[in-house]
Amino acid sequence: METQPSLDADPVRSGARKHRAGRHAAARDLRMTPNVAMRQSRFIRTSRAAPRGQASIEYVVICLVLVLALFHGDPSPMDRMLSAIQHHYARFTYSMSLP
Repeated sequence: METQPSLDADPVRSGARKHRAGRHAAARDLRMTPNVAMRQSRFIRTSRAAPRGQASIEYVVICLVLVLALFHGDPSPMDRMLSAIQHHYARFTYSMSLP
C-alpha cells in the first residue's frame, strides 16, 4: 500500500516560503534558537567595534610621525617651506608694485 505524503511535506501547500539566495539566506537556513541568535549577534557587534578602534589609533600614530618629520631638524622642513613661500611672495608683491 502506498503512503500519501502529508501536506506539511509539500512546501507550496504548507505555506512555507522557498529559500532564495541572498544576503540573509544563511541566517534563514540556520534555524537558530533565540539564545543562539542573540549570542551570535553580540559576537558580531563586538568584533566590528574592535577594528574601528585600532584604525583610529593607526591614524593618530601616522599623524604624529608626519608632524615629527615636518618639524624636526634645524631648519625643519616646515621652516624651509614657509621661508620659501615668504621669499617668493615678497618677490611677487615687489613685481606687482612696479609701474
